[in-house]
Amino acid sequence: MLEDWLLGPTVQYLLFSVAFLAGARLLYNWYNSPEPESYSFLPWEDDLPEDDTVVVDCTHPSLPTLSHHRGSNNPAGVRPADTSTGIVLNALQASTGWNHNANIITHKRHVTTNHFDADSFLSCWCYINRQVALEHEGVLRHMARIGDFREAFLSPDLITAHGAEDRITFIREAYTALKLCCWLNSLEKRHFSAPYEGKDCAAKMAWFLPRFERVLRDPESAWGGWQQEYTRVVSGFDLLAGPDCMVENPAGLGLAVLSAPEPLHYYSLFSHTVGYDVVLMMYDDNRYEVEAKYTQFVQLVSRPTWPRLDMAPLAAVLNKFEAQFAAAATFKDVDDDVAQPMQLDVHWTTSSLTDTGPLLRLQRRGESLSKAQRYGHPCERPIYSSAIPPHQMQAIVQSFLGFGLQGLKPAPGGWSWADLQGINQQIHWQDWASCLLEQVSRGDPDQAAAAANTPAAGRRRSLPAAYRISSSAGKQPGASAAAAAAAAGGGGSAGLLQLSITEDLQQPQDGAGEG
Repeated sequence: MLEDWLLGPTVQYLLFSVAFLAGARLLYNWYNSPEPESYSFLPWEDDLPEDDTVVVDCTHPSLPTLSHHRGSNNPAGVRPADTSTGIVLNALQASTGWNHNANIITHKRHVTTNHFDADSFLSCWCYINRQVALEHEGVLRHMARIGDFREAFLSPDLITAHGAEDRITFIREAYTALKLCCWLNSLEKRHFSAPYEGKDCAAKMAWFLPRFERVLRDPESAWGGWQQEYTRVVSGFDLLAGPDCMVENPAGLGLAVLSAPEPLHYYSLFSHTVGYDVVLMMYDDNRYEVEAKYTQFVQLVSRPTWPRLDMAPLAAVLNKFEAQFAAAATFKDVDDDVAQPMQLDVHWTTSSLTDTGPLLRLQRRGESLSKAQRYGHPCERPIYSSAIPPHQMQAIVQSFLGFGLQGLKPAPGGWSWADLQGINQQIHWQDWASCLLEQVSRGDPDQAAAAANTPAAGRRRSLPAAYRISSSAGKQPGASAAAAAAAAGGGGSAGLLQLSITEDLQQPQDGAGEG
């Protein structure tokens, strides 16, 4: 009878229940490893515990990462995001469910990074201060976007079109994020080295990590820390929307063209370039800069991005145009018999394709901007006047992009460095440059080539003869005396300067390193 009882349905049910509960417990423990009591930041230079450290906002040869950089070792099951901060927040949210990979990486006690900027700092802070971070998720995501991409959603239209990318609904959240970024920037400059100027990441982290929560909860309590830069950003953003400025987006190039009387703060400028990857900045007195945005450096997921073009060929051609227009202005009132070739004390230069944000600009010979200067705002560095008129500068840049990008489309997730190297190596820039410079040598600088209407079939092989820049392309912002002089001298430049088009277009760059 005992044997019958042991084999009865009641006992079998009890045994099955016990086995099921034991298995469920083991499965739960496997998916949810014990959570540490606290989390901490470890400096990059320390001896990092390989089994208990996660790397954020950069890559590492062996440690797991939560990063938007190419080549990162992010765990499967954690949703990607435009910023590393967004990826950290996604991992924290995923760890509350049955996501084994998210649980493993978020239960590591230590977090580290190899640099200090807004996204890097916020990634570490969110990892350590989880509950508060999730309570302010939208503001923190938008802070990281402002810091990395210099894009703040400072208008209702931007909130409507893009707010969901950072999970913000109201414009006041964007302005709060801007205040906090300005606080971080201002206090960093006040107490430490400028970004990319010194190797004091660990000291900055130690100072900011314990202080940030108070300012996050009550930004107005730190008004003195952010007010000055915040006012400059907002006034600059509003200025660009005014009658004396221009924001233009030529179709099919990923290009935003911004015109203003004077250089502005990056946040003011790039907040008008959301959705674009290259920015031509034009200021009075023929001052220009062209920048490839950071959106092309990382793995962007909110929208497809255009492939990045090496701007060295553009710099080489601009140098030839610079000499041509400078000569035209110089020789306008000089007898041709006594005219001599001129040596310019400025030249166009650009940083490398793999820089975080390659910058093409006019520099004095022998001058080289540091990484800190290039990372700093346009209003904080010298920008020299060019002899090239504004409408032709814009047309040449559009021509460069149109020729290089034909046959290509923006790609979700961006492009690998191998893809970019391959794309750039296939482009026959000499065809593009030959057509432009040939027209200049004929004294027809207002009819240089524009790539906007070039057939795709000619992109990498030849440049059609009809490849011309219209003299009405673009809009001249705030005509100045220098611009008028350069424009006046453009029409009679035939024969003043013979430009060679046989030399290598891959001219030396300014020595900028990778970011």
